Amino acid sequence: MKTMKWLIRREFWEHKGAFFWAPVVLAGVMIFFMVVTLGISNNVSKFNFSFSQPGQDEASTSQTVHIGGDIPHEMIEKMAHTIGGNYMWFSMPIFVMVAFIIFFYCLNALYDERRDRSILFWKSLPVSDSVTVLSKTVMALVVVPLITIAVAFLASFLALLMGCVALTFKGVNVFGPVFSSPAVYLAPFEVLGVLPIYWLWALPTIGWLLMVSSWARSKVFLWAAGVPALSMVLFVWADKMFGFGMDVGWYMKNIVARLLFSVMPGGWMHIAINQEGQAIVLGHEGVDTAKLLQQSWLAFGSPELWVGAVAGVIMIGVAVYMRRWREEN
Repeated sequence: MKTMKWLIRREFWEHKGAFFWAPVVLAGVMIFFMVVTLGISNNVSKFNFSFSQPGQDEASTSQTVHIGGDIPHEMIEKMAHTIGGNYMWFSMPIFVMVAFIIFFYCLNALYDERRDRSILFWKSLPVSDSVTVLSKTVMALVVVPLITIAVAFLASFLALLMGCVALTFKGVNVFGPVFSSPAVYLAPFEVLGVLPIYWLWALPTIGWLLMVSSWARSKVFLWAAGVPALSMVLFVWADKMFGFGMDVGWYMKNIVARLLFSVMPGGWMHIAINQEGQAIVLGHEGVDTAKLLQQSWLAFGSPELWVGAVAGVIMIGVAVYMRRWREEN
């Protein structure tokens, strides 16, 4: 356990700029632009909001609310509930950026140590190849997402405070309704609740990238992206030439996309939508984080999730073997 802890610390120290400072800097830039927008926007005095009264249909409920005007108490309560349930979405660009960071980290994790020959030093230590590869997997699957969620929550909460302050200057005090809403405090825990699905869903891409990183002698990106892309071209060519009637769309979605894009957050949502028959976007009120969590856990009942996870574990095992074999030969 101590060995794993120190290996994870090593990975963090070597990639602190990407894992920590990159999301912090992006969060700072987003907060800065929000301050500028709130300060100079000409449209801050009004916004569209959906407010449902009993007996009214949804088409008649979209209203333009003028900030500072006579806003009904029910409208303020509904505004507070919507803001509280959606404020974490402010940080979605951070999650997307970190997905690219995880992609390139895994792609170079085992290749770089062979390129700069630092693998000779690490192999001189009493640390097995399996523990080393597992530490890199844990870093990509667990530690980096946890750091990202922490940074995203702080950025989103600061943005929430700034939005409430901006509304106060316009004569609308939503501090009480917003911060008495359970949705504000449940939102970060609901995001954390999605992590088990993300761990399983991202395994095919992480396993594939680590396997390529352990094997390729050069141009790892071309190998990692080129092999799935070339296989897709050959798949289409064979189908056109010989008329096998193969499902090209299925191959692209379940093989190519899973190998290259599974580290992107929310890639599993199509499973939940197909099972429940509805999307997570709820009209003018944005995305309900609680609904997102509920629908995400439906993915556990899909063979697509488990088959991909097993394939990812197998490829990680191959990466462990290749790390030993490459150096010995």
